[in-house]
Amino acid sequence: MRKIVIVAFVVLCAASVSCVDRSPIGPLVGSRLEVHVSWQGQDLPDRRLEIVELELVQTTDAAGLSLFILPAGTHTLRAFVNGAGPTIHQDMSVTTRAGEIERVEVADCLPCVSAR
Repeated sequence: MRKIVIVAFVVLCAASVSCVDRSPIGPLVGSRLEVHVSWQGQDLPDRRLEIVELELVQTTDAAGLSLFILPAGTHTLRAFVNGAGPTIHQDMSVTTRAGEIERVEVADCLPCVSAR
């Protein structure tokens, strides 16, 4: 009987330790990056955005917004916007902090689309 109690205790301890939400190299505390793409107050949907280092890709929604959940740190935001010729990419460095929301505005050029 004592052996069963000890085995049950060991299994219970192992199960409780394995459920702890942490990595062996330390926790990656999340931050948020909210990107808004617009042209003179008009929200622009379907604009491609990337976080270069993490290879994350998203597009903006109907409100011109996209939200990235990232580890805190400095990242490169690449926004694919309209230029005088073909679609170009605009890179910008953004720094996010743990538990905070960083907001970035990206200007696109709607008249540049008709100029092509």
